[in-house]
This record gives sequence, structure tokens and C-alpha cells, in this order.
Amino acid sequence: HRRLEDVTWLEGRAYAFAQGTPYAPVIDLLTRVGGIDERDDADAVRDKLDSLAEAAVPGDDEAKLVLRVLFGQAPDEIDLEAFSERLNAAVVRMIDGTARRAPTVLCFQDLHWTDPSSASLIRSIAADATSPLVLVCNYRPGFQIGIEDVRALELGELSKRQVTEQLATLLDGEAPPQSLIDLVL
Repeated sequence: HRRLEDVTWLEGRAYAFAQGTPYAPVIDLLTRVGGIDERDDADAVRDKLDSLAEAAVPGDDEAKLVLRVLFGQAPDEIDLEAFSERLNAAVVRMIDGTARRAPTVLCFQDLHWTDPSSASLIRSIAADATSPLVLVCNYRPGFQIGIEDVRALELGELSKRQVTEQLATLLDGEAPPQSLIDLVL
């Protein structure tokens, strides 16, 4: 979560090792925004999730509940079959609540590694969010997120000259060794 002038940037990432984990990019996003650390105990995680929900949608106990369930703190009475609909609705409310306060960019990276439930949630956000929001998703060719009315920007491979220029910039203007250029290409 970072604030760029008057725009709120929220980012989540899908990872190859988490392809089978439902909602992994959403969990990643919430972990980043909420400052959740792997060393946090269950109470600290719950408190951070509750703070996230309260900041976005004050008084929305349903949002708090579904975030807890998402992070493995499910009460016994939760209906897991209806969970995805409840989660989708709560996340859309939270995104709308955040975007009402400031224009928001919601970015999901590397969706070619995402699971079907995450893709469904992202489609729900695209279809149901009503506040000022830009949804940015990147993925490799061949993957389809299934969102209507999309502006796609397909990036091709960089040329040798472009790779050399980018490496030189990263090396503070020094010419990169040919072996490094070859590796990046």
C-alpha cells in the first residue's frame, strides 16, 4: 500500500508456488496493506485484519469476519460453501470504501499464476466496484482474466539495445558486461 500524491495504490501478487492456494493474490494484497508479518501471532493478525476492514468500511462486521476466515481464523459456524460470494461482496465494499476517500489503483501482478477463485474475485471487483478505481492486471500471453471492456497493452520482448540501456541505467551509467546482457536477453 503506498500513496502517490492523491492516489492510493494497492498491490497484490500471484506466485508460482501459490498457484493452488485460493485467493493467494488477495491474501498477498491484504498482507501488504495491513502490515501483516509472518511472525505475527493469530491475535495480531486478527487485529490487523479488523483494522483494515474498519478503515475501509467502518462498522462492517461481515467484512471483518470474511477476512478472518480468509486468513484461516474461521469460526465453526461459517458456511464455507457461501464463503466466496461473501468474500467477493466484502472485498468490493472495502475497495469502494477506500476509493471513495481517494482515487485508487488496484494492481494485481503475475495473474498467469492465479487460481480460479482469485480470478473470479477480480472479475467481481471489475464488475461491481462503483467508486473511482483503476484496475491493473498483468499476466503472460495466453492467460485470460475474463473481464469485459478491457484495454490491453501487450508488451513484446526488449531489443538488445533496450536491455543494454536499462542495465546501464541500473549500473549508474556504467556499460554492462556482455555476459550480463546475454543473460538478461
